[in-house]
Amino acid sequence: MRWLLLLCLLPLVGHACDARGPGERSRFGRSGAPAGSPTVATEDASPGGPVQRTPNQTAALERLRSVLPATLASLGRESIDATTQRLLDFEYNQVEAGYRAGTVTATCQITDGVNAAHLVASLAPFRDRNIDSSLADGSYRRTLSLSGHPALEEYDAEAEGTGGLAIIFLDRYVISLRSNGLAEGSLRTAFTELDLSLLPR
Repeated sequence: MRWLLLLCLLPLVGHACDARGPGERSRFGRSGAPAGSPTVATEDASPGGPVQRTPNQTAALERLRSVLPATLASLGRESIDATTQRLLDFEYNQVEAGYRAGTVTATCQITDGVNAAHLVASLAPFRDRNIDSSLADGSYRRTLSLSGHPALEEYDAEAEGTGGLAIIFLDRYVISLRSNGLAEGSLRTAFTELDLSLLPR
């Protein structure tokens, strides 16, 4: 059963560092995930069926939402989504915000596995690997450490400076940032703008 659960969760973390938008193809071989629409509810639809949140779960989700700032990388927030999802007997909270200034866009997504968070973190394909690949135009995909936390960064110089950054935080959270039009290195700076002290421990 545990391996079946891991297979179901693999797409969740597999696209965490995707540098492209919905339906687009990364030059490094992955496709993107759509940003969520604003919603606050006590029940969420999920692949495993409706999830009815308790008051404590709702409070935890609201605290997770509070980490997403009103501005990120000088872009204003235009949407925010907070949901509780279920796959088999595994539940996780997820929040995502979209940011924009003109044609420049970014998203920030935080996934918390709640009662089985270690499974989410353990699935990140970059956790125990050294990745360092680059192209002649300055595009790259590489693993790195941000404030002691394992991370994977991707930058596509050809595609109008699209980029992605995924971080495993406290062996519990997967924080994913994606952008279109920001300068190289901007997502690393954006990560430092998140008040991660607000995350439930």
